[in-house]
Amino acid sequence: MNPDDVQTIRAELRDRFGPAPTPVEDLLLAVEIRAQTGHLRGMVRSIAHEGSEILVRLRDVHWLDRDVIRRALPRATVGHLQIRLSALGDADWRGDLKRLIEEFARMSAAAAPAAATA
Repeated sequence: MNPDDVQTIRAELRDRFGPAPTPVEDLLLAVEIRAQTGHLRGMVRSIAHEGSEILVRLRDVHWLDRDVIRRALPRATVGHLQIRLSALGDADWRGDLKRLIEEFARMSAAAAPAAATA
């Protein structure tokens, strides 16, 4: 499944049943994130909701530019092997998580040509 498939499912559900409740949106988000991170499996160890945070655990990837992530997600706490996103109150953790995965994809794509020539 790819992210476009998830968008198609989301649209079909909305057409048939109206706006989806939060648990359904969260399930669709999980499927969408899995689809987007399929090619990043060597980078992302896990994504979990822990207390008031979304915790993204990483493998030790030498080409990951943590400064880029800090600029893209100024509210995130970026460590060497983990990134924490706030899930408190009005924090847009869903949007932040999508932006984070998009940044990973950009970095991965940029690193691929360099790895091929090395």
